[in-house]
Amino acid sequence: DEIEMNTVWNCGKIVVKVGTNVLTSPDGLLDLTRVRNLVNEISELHASGKQVVLVTSGAIAAGRGRLKLAGKDLEKMPVPLQQGAAAVGQGILMQAYSDFFSSHGIVTGQVLLTQDDFCDKNRLANLNNTLGALLTRRVVPIINENDTVSVNELMIPKEERGKTKKVFDDNDHLSALIAAGTKADCLVILTDVDGLYQSAQDAKTGGKPVPLVEKIDEQVEKMAGEGGRGRGGMGSKLRAAALAAGSGIAVVVANGKTDGTLAALFRGEKLGTTFLASQEPSEFLPKVCAIHAPVEEAKPSETVIRACEKARAAGAALALAPRERKDGALEAMAGEIENAEGQILAANEKDVEAAKKSGMKDALVDRLALNSKRVGEMAGMLRLVASLDDPVGKTLSKLKGAQGIAIEKKSVPLGTIAIVFESRPNVTADAAALCIKSGNAVVLRGGSDALESNKAIANALKAGLKKAGFSGDEAVLLQSGERGEVLDLLKCDGLVDAVIPRGGAGLINFVRSNSRIPVIETGTGNCHLFVDKDADLKMALEIAVNAKCQRPGVCNAVEKLLVNEKVAKEFLTAIAKEFAQRKVEIRADDCARKILPNAKAATEEDWKTEFLDLIIGVKVVKSEDEAIAHINKYGSRHSEAIVTENEAAARKFLKEVDAAAVYWNASTRFTDGGQFGFGAEIGISTQKLHARGPMGLAELCSYKYEIVGNGQVRK
Repeated sequence: DEIEMNTVWNCGKIVVKVGTNVLTSPDGLLDLTRVRNLVNEISELHASGKQVVLVTSGAIAAGRGRLKLAGKDLEKMPVPLQQGAAAVGQGILMQAYSDFFSSHGIVTGQVLLTQDDFCDKNRLANLNNTLGALLTRRVVPIINENDTVSVNELMIPKEERGKTKKVFDDNDHLSALIAAGTKADCLVILTDVDGLYQSAQDAKTGGKPVPLVEKIDEQVEKMAGEGGRGRGGMGSKLRAAALAAGSGIAVVVANGKTDGTLAALFRGEKLGTTFLASQEPSEFLPKVCAIHAPVEEAKPSETVIRACEKARAAGAALALAPRERKDGALEAMAGEIENAEGQILAANEKDVEAAKKSGMKDALVDRLALNSKRVGEMAGMLRLVASLDDPVGKTLSKLKGAQGIAIEKKSVPLGTIAIVFESRPNVTADAAALCIKSGNAVVLRGGSDALESNKAIANALKAGLKKAGFSGDEAVLLQSGERGEVLDLLKCDGLVDAVIPRGGAGLINFVRSNSRIPVIETGTGNCHLFVDKDADLKMALEIAVNAKCQRPGVCNAVEKLLVNEKVAKEFLTAIAKEFAQRKVEIRADDCARKILPNAKAATEEDWKTEFLDLIIGVKVVKSEDEAIAHINKYGSRHSEAIVTENEAAARKFLKEVDAAAVYWNASTRFTDGGQFGFGAEIGISTQKLHARGPMGLAELCSYKYEIVGNGQVRK
């Protein structure tokens, strides 16, 4: 089971093949809702840092609709008419993909292929160069057979497809060749059935598909025999799986008609049939995919390079500025934020309106939204940071070294810091304040959801810096809103000294996977509250409601509630009433559902998930040891809490739970730089190197050694 899950979960480069039946409605015409749903799932993978190539059918179906050929049997249509439908439909299909991907800020590139492209070495080399260049630029290649000029598939009888000696005679084969040629980690074939069945009878009666195929042998081939409900074409998919597996690539065949299949697969859920990569190379592969031309990695855009160069140049002077100048700049920045309140709120209104239209969750809209109070809090935070001690130039330690040399360890700025964050516009001001105070220049890249708000805030901050006599480039905002801008920024090693991602798991994983710059991770918050058998239940009730409901869309909100079985009935009955009033959805284990029969059944994936919404997982445990084991298995090392009057139990919890912040009788909502007395925070680190927990001014500094001698030489 672990091998099967890791086969998909750990993939970095994926080829997704989607069949015509997945993309069409019962009348055989293109279903744009299905196309949009597929794009949404692929975009989620793309945002998590994975490279995705899409091999798609559906052009003829799209063309049939436009040419009003819906009533005609595709298999009986003359080949020229099918070619014409393909010519018309290819543009329609590509436009749909382009529009839907664009809504996620993703660029697509169309690649139409024939078998000749795989048989000619020069054309194959050009194909590999093209795909490599597109993937490097985070473009999603969309590939299809060019049916207007290549009629292999159209002229081969349906029952013979996949059995010919052609290089490829269907898109299943084509997807396997693309997976091999791009050296993909995984090929996912989305079809209209749940996978490979043991028999036609299993398929007819709704049996479960074969979950795992370690080797494709004669017995497995018999399973793909034609006939049975929805089993047509499985033979072709099996031969494509054999080709890909023989190239060292894992293959999953799953039902693409079910929404969420791709997302579920890459969360580690077991769907469809997984074919493990084989150690035996395919005999067919070397004839057509022997060339892997090297692709020169694209350089960052000039816009991003110039922004980083400006920040680095301004940062050199900022690092040497005395406290008075830095504090003056922060005061001026606060004043300009207050002066620009009208412009900031008008810009934010545009972002919030767009977010609501896009269907963003209410909790996330709350993170995005600004009002007069929140703008005032931004200005107040800038002034608060100005009042804090200067972290630069502090003597951290002194010692005498060999031959009496005097060694002093002193704090210094990190240099130029890149902050990549999502839809909380206040981060623009928070990050700038902390970086300026600690003598660091900062390059800010916020989420496209908050682009207009971030621009307005950044303009005010720049005006304040200039008013205080600085260049204004000490805090630079990247403003294109395109996803490629983040990748460009992550390649600016030599100009940027550290990058800090602030956001969900997808953003953090993307930055970690693609950065050439050292990354200081701010992790996700899958936080737990454990109600011990010796808890004050009234206190536990108040803490649970606060930790879950005050601001459910922030990383220090509680996502899981663990309750000792001895107090479970009394406490869960009470908390369920509180949660119901606040419209919190409960997802519970079997024991908790005996007490809360209306709760949804929790899945394995739920225990791993940071919901950032009015959703909570609930589990009944037999002991504190079980609670600690559960937290250490599923927690994100952010913030964990126990409610108990038993000091021994509390001390055990504080000692054994592995997290940046561990609480006894207090809400996890206190994990915050301001609440800790740091003034503000750049993020909450869940890693252990350099910084852990809320990162304030001290964590934005490094150190150097100043050594003073009187002529000593080493002997």
